[in-house]
Amino acid sequence: MANTPQSKKRARQTLRSTEVNKARRSRIRTFVRKVEEAIAAGNARVLAKP
Repeated sequence: MANTPQSKKRARQTLRSTEVNKARRSRIRTFVRKVEEAIAAGNARVLAKP
């Protein structure tokens, strides 16, 4: 358990960054999966979508 104010702050920052990274990782994996599926299906319209 964090004891000093600095270590308590770092613990809070770590929790926040972990949540942000988790969401980003999920979004990227979903995007990559959709792109790979589109490539396999030969669907170029999905790839050109912004």
